[in-house]
Order: sequence, then structure tokens, then C-alpha cells
Amino acid sequence: MANISQPAGDRAMTLKSLSERVNLASAAPNIESEGQGLVEYALLLFLVSIASMAALSAFGLAIKNDLYEVILALLPF
Repeated sequence: MANISQPAGDRAMTLKSLSERVNLASAAPNIESEGQGLVEYALLLFLVSIASMAALSAFGLAIKNDLYEVILALLPF
């Protein structure tokens, strides 16, 4: 951090170089966040699969019974 006793020109130069370094660091690819998108998609896929399994276990028998009724109604007996 710039010292208050520094002349104003030196402080401005220090702030300029600091802002340039921050800009360069933010423009460079971050190794830690390279796989973040893939991990987010995997987590989303996992949550959707858990939700679909819960929905099928909750409504599966009711859907099966309704489908059997439709099939029996369509068959000529």
C-alpha cells in the first residue's frame, strides 16, 4: 500500500501499477475455476436425477394403474 508520506505522483504511479496488475490477474485464466462449469452441470444433473427418482417413486404406482386402465379400455374384450 502506498505510504502517505510519498509524493502524489509516486502514489498515483503505485495505484496505476496496482490496477494494471489486478486487470492482468483477472484476465488470466484461473486454474481453480477452469472446471467449475463442468462441476456445476454434474451437480445439476445429479439433483435432477434425484428429483426424478423421487417423483417416480411417489407417483409410479398411480401412473402404472392409469396406464393399465387405458390399455384395458383400448383392448377389445
